[in-house]
Amino acid sequence: MRHDLVKRVLWTARDLQQSGLAPGAQDWSLLRRALFDLCDEDGTPCDARTLWAHFRAQAPPAVDRRRLAQVEAAIERAQSLSLPLTPSSENAPAELLSALSELGAAFAELLTHHPLTQKS
Repeated sequence: MRHDLVKRVLWTARDLQQSGLAPGAQDWSLLRRALFDLCDEDGTPCDARTLWAHFRAQAPPAVDRRRLAQVEAAIERAQSLSLPLTPSSENAPAELLSALSELGAAFAELLTHHPLTQKS
């Protein structure tokens, strides 16, 4: 899961944030591709929603469903913001980057409380 979803989506956003520059229209397609141009484990093209639905369906019963839902909601928000092929406003790239930061936080929270990462 980390490689397929996190690497493409969250690392792209992190790299833009760490650049110190405000994201602009030129970054829009990069962020969109990170959400829409993914592949599932079979190599079939898919988007982040589809990939997350696959991961969520495979989650062990012990995984906190509320945290899974938080990640899903963050993916939904980011993809909804990035639906236009071009930014809808000058602030749209920054709003999308913020949504991706929220996704990163939700994902980190999920991993922090994942039963396989808990110490006995």
